[in-house]
Amino acid sequence: MPELVVLLPELCIMTGLSDKQRESFQLMKAMGEHTRVSAGYRIRKRFQFAGRFCACTTALGEIGRWGLKLADNLIEFHGRVLPAESLLLRNNQLIQSGEEAD
Repeated sequence: MPELVVLLPELCIMTGLSDKQRESFQLMKAMGEHTRVSAGYRIRKRFQFAGRFCACTTALGEIGRWGLKLADNLIEFHGRVLPAESLLLRNNQLIQSGEEAD
């Protein structure tokens, strides 16, 4: 079932890294510590944020003006696992990409 997602320009922030920032190993390592976290950690932080947000009447009033609200639970959906791809290399060598192919 398709769902319409509306992005409000006032609530969106442009992000990105300059080439110089991307070349900095220390910066990329530090960012990775914050961006590559477990699903359980992400879920806990989402519920902590929602709890703090809902405790703030000013924040609730602001999103209420837009006709928005925070959901009580996470959205659940069923996915599927695709079979591993076969890769054809030179000399007609065929290999499997494996379980954790990126």
